[in-house]
Amino acid sequence: MSKIERYQQLLSPDMMYSQQAITLLSKKLLPQKRYDHVLRVLDTALILAKKFDIADKEKITIAAIFHDFAKGMTSDELAQYALIYNIDLGEAIPSAYHAIVGSWMVSHFFNIHDEDIIQAIYYHTTGSTNFLTNKIGAILFLADYIEPGRPHKIDHIQQFIPQNLNRALREVVKSKVCRTIHQDKKIDNHSINFYHYLLKEE
Repeated sequence: MSKIERYQQLLSPDMMYSQQAITLLSKKLLPQKRYDHVLRVLDTALILAKKFDIADKEKITIAAIFHDFAKGMTSDELAQYALIYNIDLGEAIPSAYHAIVGSWMVSHFFNIHDEDIIQAIYYHTTGSTNFLTNKIGAILFLADYIEPGRPHKIDHIQQFIPQNLNRALREVVKSKVCRTIHQDKKIDNHSINFYHYLLKEE
């Protein structure tokens, strides 16, 4: 069975959301390392929400649990999946396909339509100017980058937690863009715009 078929087998419209059910479903769909990452992001996001005094833990929990839900497929498989279900990937970079497809899955299969959650998942790889007002997205974007299993250094980001969320976000975007440049890969326009907006806010 292909990975695409695995998702098709396990997902159907009007599925009920519960944290326990989605955690178990994610364990079936994701590689163990990715599943472990999701749990660390959830823990980190809840810690950050407390530090930045963001009260809506339910939204943060849903966004974190689902943020890599489509990561059980490769970029090529995600592109095929998007064609099958008419999901518009636009001009997104391949590393963001899982975020776009994942946000569609959340809406289509689980009837979760809250814009804060959908945007948080959709842009958690690239960042977005929406995160200046959508704190759920901002926390997820930050947690995804600094969760303790990541190999990169985060001291330059940690120094702004919890005093300055926007500056911490800017350091994450800057680190991501610099790494992308070193890898000779395309930089997503959402990341560039987000960085410029954060500079202006500073």
